[in-house]
Amino acid sequence: EEFVPAAHDHYRLVGSINGWNKDDTAAGLQFNKETNSLTYTFAANDQFKVISALTDGTGTWDGGFGFSADILGTGVVEGDLVDDNGNIKVVTAGAYTLTVANGALKISK
Repeated sequence: EEFVPAAHDHYRLVGSINGWNKDDTAAGLQFNKETNSLTYTFAANDQFKVISALTDGTGTWDGGFGFSADILGTGVVEGDLVDDNGNIKVVTAGAYTLTVANGALKISK
């Protein structure tokens, strides 16, 4: 039996910045549907993941992105973001652009 993931409309940022509320629909946490990207200014020690937002507007942990070795994009150096129990932890505060493309998350400055 093949697993078919639920349809998603776009991606959403979730983490210590919003109490890990996966159903938070605040505009500043929604990825642009055309570019699958979002720019967010993080404080030091913020933790987050990127999750799928379903077509009904609810969030799901399935199909989401946490820390991985290949998330570092343009302008981000090793140590700016670290793994914290699978979450992405911000060491160096600042504005980061998160983009989902080709089934992977890249984070740039």
